[in-house]
Amino acid sequence: DASKDLFGRVGQPIKDAIAAANVSSDDIHRVEVVGGGWRIPKIQDIILAETGKAQLQKTMNADEAFCFGAALYAASLSTAFRLRKFGVHDMTSFPVSIDIDSLGGGGVE
Repeated sequence: DASKDLFGRVGQPIKDAIAAANVSSDDIHRVEVVGGGWRIPKIQDIILAETGKAQLQKTMNADEAFCFGAALYAASLSTAFRLRKFGVHDMTSFPVSIDIDSLGGGGVE
């Protein structure tokens, strides 16, 4: 009960991501969770409920997930491979920038 308000915040970003990708839960074939938060059973339950899936895939670490995505994207650009159509959506919920000047550089951002 102490974390009830925090758990209540988990579902909305999933709904927002699905809406932003312009897909439905039927279009999602696999849900691969990466990171430490998925180890919490309640988080797993929320993800399953929001995506309508029966199980989560937990076989990759963050580095593998990045490499797998890059390999699939590269293969999709190649004429040597035939892949099932998939989408790549780069979404950042907040801007990311590095101010080189504060690191002793020449003021490049």
